[in-house]
Amino acid sequence: MKIDAMSREDLKELMKEVIEEVLDEMSVDNDGKIKPEVKQQLLEIRARRQHDDRTISSDEVKRRLGLS
Repeated sequence: MKIDAMSREDLKELMKEVIEEVLDEMSVDNDGKIKPEVKQQLLEIRARRQHDDRTISSDEVKRRLGLS
């Protein structure tokens, strides 16, 4: 199903599922700390977002989808 054909509730549910999957992948090590490879990925994402003006904030996404 295309995203533009999804209802608001279906899209919200999809987003929740994706977030849950990502969080599951971001498991912590035995010391309760974020795994080094996950930390590195987060740092790379942050760096890309700081240098890429094509990204939009979550608030903007919500506004565009009429969720706020």
